[in-house]
Amino acid sequence: MIGLAKTTMKEIYVSIVKKELLEYFLELLSDSLRYVEFVFTYRKGKSKVSLFGERETINQSALIVKSLAKMFNQSSILNSDGFYVHNLKLIQQIGSKIISLQSISTVLNHLDVQSTVKDQDLVSKASMQEVQKILSSMHDLIQETPLGVRTQVMKRILATVSYCTNLSPSFVLDKGLELEYFKQQKNTISINYNPEKSIRELVEKLSKESTQTEYLSSRDKDAELERVLFRE
Repeated sequence: MIGLAKTTMKEIYVSIVKKELLEYFLELLSDSLRYVEFVFTYRKGKSKVSLFGERETINQSALIVKSLAKMFNQSSILNSDGFYVHNLKLIQQIGSKIISLQSISTVLNHLDVQSTVKDQDLVSKASMQEVQKILSSMHDLIQETPLGVRTQVMKRILATVSYCTNLSPSFVLDKGLELEYFKQQKNTISINYNPEKSIRELVEKLSKESTQTEYLSSRDKDAELERVLFRE
């Protein structure tokens, strides 16, 4: 007869520097602790996380809680230079792993929000909540990736350019093929050049008024075709 693993409990005390962000921290904690039960309590400026589960899983989860709290605090307050520092692991926790730090930095700089990538950190004037909004929008764009695109690099490029230009991923793909940044290979589509170079140049070229006009015209034609088909 196989015995059931014994459930243990462990309490972790963490300090969250911004009380107004406790609810947000709790959301991230819920996403991170998938293999244990936990209770979060806050009293007199201190946060306590009570973990319940198997001993080995509890110990691993305790490390996750401490690491998450450290990264969360780092992302919540400005450093001495007036920037937020968002760690890659935290960004992957709140968004898709397909989206790179460089892609987020490109989007933020396009929005005139100063940002740069240093090692595993995104150093930016954008707060964690602002970064999360961008990640959420880019995740939605990734869901619109045309079927012929299978690699994560291509999905990331299309989502980044699409976000910066307000063009659909399928339109960006067509223009990228036309301008020979992408190439068709059997049943998939790949990139011809360095990803970051392609993103920068495509954003610049596809932001032109003529391209925007072409896109709006193509959308109008598609909408008219749908209306005709619906009437039939």
